[in-house]
Amino acid sequence: MGIINEVIGTITKHLSRFIAFLFFVFTAGMLYGLFISQLDPIFLFVPPLMGLVAFYNEKLAVIMFLGLLLLFI
Repeated sequence: MGIINEVIGTITKHLSRFIAFLFFVFTAGMLYGLFISQLDPIFLFVPPLMGLVAFYNEKLAVIMFLGLLLLFI
């Protein structure tokens, strides 16, 4: 049982980092879009905050990963 928990812990740790990276990529895309369209800057705070939350909370990162997976499929 110890090795299974270790594998699951490793997967969720890497998944949380991937989701955090993905939200920071979304942030870069939003900055580019904001630069082009000059929208309301309040939208700039959502992706980096979600990236920070995903980086520090593995369970929420897994939920966000599944949600984004379902959104893109």
